[in-house]
Amino acid sequence: MSGQPLRQDIGKPRSRLESPLSVVLIGIVLSFYLFLMVKDLFQEQLFSQFKRYSEDRFEVLEHGFEKLLLPEQNLAAMLQTMPVLPSQDDLRAIILSLKKNQPSLHALDWIPPHPDAKLLGRLFDTHTPVELKELSESLAQSTVKKQATLSDLVMHENQSNPIPMVWALHPVVRQDEKEKKVVGTVVAGLNMARFAETMISSLQPGGIDFLIHDVSHPGSPKEIYFHPSRMGGTPKERRQAHERAITEGVPNQQREIQLLDKRWRLEAVLTPIFPHPSGMLFIPWLVLLSGLTITGLLGMHLHTTQKERNRLFNLLELIPAFVHLQAPDYTIRFANRRFTALFGEHKGRPCYEVIWGRQSPCTNCQTFQVFSTQKHQEWEWTDMDGRTFLIHDHPFHDSNGDLLVLEMGVDITDRKQAEISLLQAHQKLEDKVQERTAALSLANRQLMATNAVLSTQQATSPDGIYLADKQGHMISWNNQFIKMWCVPNEVMETGNPDHAIQVALSLVVDGDGFTQRILELYANLEESEENAEVALRDGRVFVRHSRGVQDEEGTYWGRIWFYRDITHRKIMENELRLAKKASDANAEAKSAFLATMSHEIRTPLNTILGMSELLRETHLNLEQSSFLNTTYRSGQALLAIINDILDLSKIEAGQMNLESHTFTLHELVEETLDILKLQAQEKGLQLLQQLSPDLPNLVVGDRARLRQVLLNLTSNAIKFTEQGHVLVTVENGEEDFLRFQVIDTGIGIPQDKLGAIFLPFHQADASVTRRYGGTGLGLTICQKLITRMGGKIQVESSPGHGSCFTFTARLPRSNEKTLVKNVALEGQQGEERPLHVLLVDDSEDNRIMLHHFLKSTPHRLTSAVDGLQGLELFTEHPFDLVFMDIQMPMMDGYEATRRMRALERERNRFRTPIIALSAHAMRETQELMEKAGCDLSLTKPIRKADFLRIVSQNARTPRHSESAK
Repeated sequence: MSGQPLRQDIGKPRSRLESPLSVVLIGIVLSFYLFLMVKDLFQEQLFSQFKRYSEDRFEVLEHGFEKLLLPEQNLAAMLQTMPVLPSQDDLRAIILSLKKNQPSLHALDWIPPHPDAKLLGRLFDTHTPVELKELSESLAQSTVKKQATLSDLVMHENQSNPIPMVWALHPVVRQDEKEKKVVGTVVAGLNMARFAETMISSLQPGGIDFLIHDVSHPGSPKEIYFHPSRMGGTPKERRQAHERAITEGVPNQQREIQLLDKRWRLEAVLTPIFPHPSGMLFIPWLVLLSGLTITGLLGMHLHTTQKERNRLFNLLELIPAFVHLQAPDYTIRFANRRFTALFGEHKGRPCYEVIWGRQSPCTNCQTFQVFSTQKHQEWEWTDMDGRTFLIHDHPFHDSNGDLLVLEMGVDITDRKQAEISLLQAHQKLEDKVQERTAALSLANRQLMATNAVLSTQQATSPDGIYLADKQGHMISWNNQFIKMWCVPNEVMETGNPDHAIQVALSLVVDGDGFTQRILELYANLEESEENAEVALRDGRVFVRHSRGVQDEEGTYWGRIWFYRDITHRKIMENELRLAKKASDANAEAKSAFLATMSHEIRTPLNTILGMSELLRETHLNLEQSSFLNTTYRSGQALLAIINDILDLSKIEAGQMNLESHTFTLHELVEETLDILKLQAQEKGLQLLQQLSPDLPNLVVGDRARLRQVLLNLTSNAIKFTEQGHVLVTVENGEEDFLRFQVIDTGIGIPQDKLGAIFLPFHQADASVTRRYGGTGLGLTICQKLITRMGGKIQVESSPGHGSCFTFTARLPRSNEKTLVKNVALEGQQGEERPLHVLLVDDSEDNRIMLHHFLKSTPHRLTSAVDGLQGLELFTEHPFDLVFMDIQMPMMDGYEATRRMRALERERNRFRTPIIALSAHAMRETQELMEKAGCDLSLTKPIRKADFLRIVSQNARTPRHSESAK
């Protein structure tokens, strides 16, 4: 037999029905069949529910039709029983009441039998475009025994569409002495469309559209009312939905009713949004989806199985051994490439011919023993070329159940040769062992010499060394240990640890703790101890190190102790600690001094800058404007110097903590360049930006401090550039770092001056200060802030060719998708209301300045000279807004704010916005103001625009009665 049938058995399905494509096609057909069955079942339930649903609503509509004629019948009955006919005005009131209760009455009137009565509804609904032919003759022909109905209508000339109406006449009869006489007629025009709209709307049909047809005679309107379900869509779309429902086999439900002399057909139409009774319309689609999914998974499984068969066949082809299947008739059913390469082509040939070239079977063939034992066997075989193979024979049943032998032969010729080489190497190893023994003897002698050296080192070591076994018995020690602990040598020689411990306890300060720790370390020899301090009563301090000692097998057998005298070091540390404490006190005093100086300088500077802004708004000549601008620029320069000194002081004192908030990087760069745009334009410079497109939109960091660094570096670049441009670039760096560059085409910096520009109060050239100004603190502050951000700053420059400042900052990418902005004190946008503002400030200049800030506004300002007076005014009068100075005599702003908040809570008053005015720029001051109850703070000097912005925001905020919390 050839090997082809076996290959098919291994790598292909036995039947076409087992192929993945056939299984998938059958599964798809079955899925669609089940889908159609389930869909038909649910469709039948839908039709049945629709029929019951429509019949219920038809009953309600028919009952409503029966009550349609009650109002005019009631009017006729009332007129029948009244002894005296009412006046026209009284009758008007009665008819108005009836029409209000019955919206379907399009016209209702009382007509006396007069020859000139021609218009129907002359008292009411005068715009009704209907005339009655020969009304007087019809009324004269009416009898008391029959209610007359009128169907012949004449349309008005300007009416294009008829109004679906039912007309009814109710004669009113009086009995005199001789006979009954018709004294008038109640005429009613009933608008069927309006009635249907009222009735069907109250039904809330939900998924059903109702149509009403006039079927009295061929000339009647075909459809008088169309009420769609309340699910949206244009009329055209809903009519298309009706037609589609009819096409799909949904019968409309109909019923006819009789009203007077007209017949009306009610029709209910199912829409696609009609709710299914079980709410399970998705089940047919779920069945289809499930069937297709299962079919796909089964096809994938069959495809995977077939791939596995192919993979097994390929594995047999690639395995580094010959593999073949032996049949009982000596033929080879299958053989891999390795077998063919070793023994040649095997198709149609017996094994003894292929392997040995014989014409008859071999005697005592070990392979054929498996046919009788059906057990695995392993043996070695050498072929005619002298190659040795390790043979593995396994019983194997093919797809037809026939017993075969799977034989695998691994070439172990090299391994055999390696075994011979190993025996030879073993003999050589024996020789080397003898040589090694001699070398170990030499090493032993060297070890003894090394031990002698270690003993010498132990004797001369500055540490006290002590070695004990696991029970604590003393084994060895050095002289330094005896000297440090004052233990007599004869006590150590006894080996008893109790004697040495007694001596040590008399010296240490904490005897119990000392003993407890030693016992713990002996109980756990694997634990080590490092830098444990031991205080002695004579003032000395030892540091202790201890670790367990192991033998060659890794077993702990003892512990070694090291003691070092660190008394001198502790004395030095204490002296350093006292020095640091004194340094911190000096830094704190410096910070307090700077804060005081900030307040004392900013307070008059606030008035100078504020009054300068007010003067700018007055009419000045050119010379006065020049003087005023010079004064304003000088004030701004002085403010920048104060800010730089305070920032440097806070950084050096360790009081500047960076905040961590989410902000938009692109907005920060654009905002910074917008501030400096005017400065660059005045010098004729281009201010450019280049942001990498892969930058994160939202980052986390201190937005204000990063803006300060960018503003300082870019401002310096503009200051020292006379022509050309200034370019700001931002790109991604390593990990969470961003890389910023500020490049200019300015005057540049000499190479020998680059290392000094970051020093405080230092500039590259003294002439720079005279020409451009500045304190030399800006770059120092930038460097320290960048260092706090985890980054570095560096500069490259060439005189006459410009400079490039590069810095990095750690700004992790934010996980937020959008940035939620929190704008303080911003209310709803609207018209401003006049406010009553309370200003509490001990500076008369500030009070005058802020008064003039509000002079041209509709707001009213009341001033107080200190916190006590401000609290009295706040107690007596309600205010819309309070500006509170912080540092004042008698009562400061903190205490005044706390008492105002307490007063609001006691009297259940609304929370008045309190804005703190402070000359301190320290973060601690900001936190104290918030804790006291201030809503916002303004740092002096106060700009008029900032002051008026806060007032305007509060003027647009509605005042409410919520009490202060």
